[in-house]
Amino acid sequence: MAKSKHSARWMIPSGITMMNWCAGVFALVAASLNMYLEAALFIVAASMFDLFDGLVARLIDARSKIGVELDSLADAISFGLAPSFLMYRLLLDWGFSTWMLFLVFLPAAAAVIRLALFNVRHHAKNHFVGMAAPASALFHAGIILSIYLTNYDWLLQMTASSIFWLVTCVSTAILMLVPIRMFSLKIDGLSWKGNQFVWIFLAAAVVLIILFQFVALPMVIVLYVVLSFVHHFINAHDKPYEL
Repeated sequence: MAKSKHSARWMIPSGITMMNWCAGVFALVAASLNMYLEAALFIVAASMFDLFDGLVARLIDARSKIGVELDSLADAISFGLAPSFLMYRLLLDWGFSTWMLFLVFLPAAAAVIRLALFNVRHHAKNHFVGMAAPASALFHAGIILSIYLTNYDWLLQMTASSIFWLVTCVSTAILMLVPIRMFSLKIDGLSWKGNQFVWIFLAAAVVLIILFQFVALPMVIVLYVVLSFVHHFINAHDKPYEL
């Protein structure tokens, strides 16, 4: 009986993973109905479920191969297709040109490729290789949240430009695929040593959120990328990954 219970533990974090998938599907539905704010919020919710399924799996020792595959499939929807489709619907509604509408799917394609690479790479405890798909999705969702929940004229002017969306979509797609070490937020204890980048990032993120509120979300992702580049070059002597 004990063995049976232990073997069924994978269903608990996998259930949370399915909530991630559901949030991604709801984001797609909301975007198709021109409910852009709600779609962005569903993507944020999906990222929370993605965070907790891994945490729960580690806490109850319920990591499984099924869970890994299910997580990747859910992420492909929630952090690949959903944010790109959301941008597609938004920019279509705003009257952007056809070529721009196709470019917003670059992050979706890069996310799927990155997830496949992630599944076959050797994983280090303190870093990822390339920007994680949820970070890219949160960046784009954060921009859309900022548009609808703030009244900054400079933000509206910036996001009305095709160049802005071109740069952000191409940049996030590239960042997901380049072999750059992005530090992990999983800390080993509460000490400063070995966790410097995490503590610096968290402290700066709190300051940004206090100062800029909803606009802080894409800023926090940019901060994470900048600190990760510093982390990468400090640890340049280490091998980035092994297949």
